[in-house]
Amino acid sequence: MSIAACGGTTTSDSAQNSASRVYDTPPAKGDVDMIKWNLPTGEPATMYPPHSFDFSAGTVMSNLCDTLVTTEPDLTDGMGLAEKVDHPDLTTYVFTIHDGVRFWNGDPLTAEDVAYSLGINLDPAVATYYGAMYKNVESIKATGPLEVTVKLRKPDVSFYNYLDSAGGAIGQEKFMRAAGARYGTPSGGLMCSGPYRLKKWTPGEQIELQRNDDYWNPKHRAHSAAMSFQFITSSNTMMQALQSGAVDGSFQLSSASVPGLQNSSTGTLYSSTATRTISALLPATSDGPIADVRIRRALSMAIDRAGLVQGVLHGLGTPLNWMMPDTVMDTPVQTEASSKVYKDALATVPKGSLDEAKKLVEEAGAPNRPLVLAIPEGDEEIRRVGTVLQSTAEQVGLKLDLRVTPPADLNNMYYDPQQRAGIDLLWDNDTMAGGSPLSMFGSYLGPDAGNNLLNYQNPEVDAAMDKAAATDDQVEQAKILAPVLVKVAEDAVMITLYTPNANTFLSKQLTGVGLADPFFASGIWAPSIGAAK
Repeated sequence: MSIAACGGTTTSDSAQNSASRVYDTPPAKGDVDMIKWNLPTGEPATMYPPHSFDFSAGTVMSNLCDTLVTTEPDLTDGMGLAEKVDHPDLTTYVFTIHDGVRFWNGDPLTAEDVAYSLGINLDPAVATYYGAMYKNVESIKATGPLEVTVKLRKPDVSFYNYLDSAGGAIGQEKFMRAAGARYGTPSGGLMCSGPYRLKKWTPGEQIELQRNDDYWNPKHRAHSAAMSFQFITSSNTMMQALQSGAVDGSFQLSSASVPGLQNSSTGTLYSSTATRTISALLPATSDGPIADVRIRRALSMAIDRAGLVQGVLHGLGTPLNWMMPDTVMDTPVQTEASSKVYKDALATVPKGSLDEAKKLVEEAGAPNRPLVLAIPEGDEEIRRVGTVLQSTAEQVGLKLDLRVTPPADLNNMYYDPQQRAGIDLLWDNDTMAGGSPLSMFGSYLGPDAGNNLLNYQNPEVDAAMDKAAATDDQVEQAKILAPVLVKVAEDAVMITLYTPNANTFLSKQLTGVGLADPFFASGIWAPSIGAAK
């Protein structure tokens, strides 16, 4: 079985991952009238920026609402609304905003709009999902007509690293205040300054965008006059839509779609290893059997990660033994020196064996009920992985039940304890923002981390995170954080499985799509797609 693997390589069921780390397709040669795109994780629950912490919302909003900084196609940092960022000390950022930027309604964008858009995340009543980003922010103020100054209580790279996400989306203060709780909903809409404007959101059907012909940045002038986003979550239904031409493209394609799309006459399936996304099992409670580190370690030890990649993903992924994907460990994200520190530490992560895993379960005592893993509905790849994990658990004396859940409900489980009642593990796809593990640690480690559902506490880990946040030197950070990565892997704070390849399908009539994951959720990706001929 072979597919377009981004650079002429092929991938086979029995071979190692041979896809290339390629970041984009050839540039567009002309304009098109319409692009129909799919959101495989379903309809966004909202596009209210503080509550838009999922792939679907990010994929749409990255083309609607500008951010101060952005992600480039090669996953390095780029400049957005900010033409300059000064960092005079470790607790101060000063952003100089581009002059001449206008919202879709023609009003000029001001420093007050920027300060308000970011500042709402500091309001406890807003209950932002970007707590890791804003937890150490002391103040956000307009300090000039086109200048915004952010003060931190202590050094924290998470704020800057997440600025390219929906948590850093800039809207018009006047419009946001008038819309109130309806802002970011189908009825309330958005008012931003991006290369596309929100035309209409029809719940349950589609989101329609229209090109912003007055966009301030010619680099991102859109090739397509309009875009339509569909909400197909079933792998089989999505495959049929792509094959028939009813949909022009999609990111995040499940490997289950590969056999049906590899020889498509309507488009090309690209698979790239340029990804910051990890697939993992996230402990969902501080009670019950999963709270016992021996049970977590046993399950983690027993998992054949390479077997999952080859047997379920058709080789389109990379086994992952800790909370840092290969792309983030390599240049250009890291220096050669910091990359070596991380890779040397990764080699020390203990693998364990089935026999060791069985002994841990015996020592802890086999739970008197099955562990329950919540997985998203409609994803055949994840269902197959879940089935393999059930067999794996049985081999070491554990039982694992699968709770198939609508994607939107699964996303809500992260924030609503009642929705995750009776759940031990959540299927977790997450991405690392920026080049430091601190950006992910901020969400999963420490007492204030929103995804620390396990309530994992380790004073040494917390102290190391604070120490690493106090330096901008990548090598020094790596020396501090590499042992933390090893420790949280040993404690199975997150049971990492693999980094799935960035699988993208694009109509043969189109080109210019960025292939890296999660470029589509934190960079301006849609304007570059246009006619292939």
